[in-house]
Amino acid sequence: MWRVIISLGLSLILSTLPIGGLWSTLFPHLAALVLLYWAINAQRLECPLGIAFLVGLIFDWLSGGIYGLHSITFVLVAIVASRQSVYFQTATPIQQILRVFLVFSGIEIGIFGLIELFTYESLIALSDIYRIILTALVWPAMRATLSFTFSRG
Repeated sequence: MWRVIISLGLSLILSTLPIGGLWSTLFPHLAALVLLYWAINAQRLECPLGIAFLVGLIFDWLSGGIYGLHSITFVLVAIVASRQSVYFQTATPIQQILRVFLVFSGIEIGIFGLIELFTYESLIALSDIYRIILTALVWPAMRATLSFTFSRG
């Protein structure tokens, strides 16, 4: 369990660093990728949904976002990843990148679309699509880093 906590803590710190300019809007969802990794590779629910919800709340608090938005997103990512773990583990890297893109775009567009229904404000921007693409492209490096650093060996 300490591996999950350390890696999620580091990803939260890196994800909420105050960087400016264009990079701040395009920075990949590192915390969500780490959560995705642990949800895929958990054998006995090592990354429970409560941790995903808590990490989302901490992320919202550190980034100054809407409380609960990332909690819902992270919980949905953990649910989808745990249900699709066999497909993630047996897929080629290109298929994994595509799967990560589909998971994140489906969840974010779905959540923002529901919020948009009730608030009549557009929350989805072009930079969000770019961020999801960068997040998917970073996935192989993130997976390799976590596999190497936190292997059970």
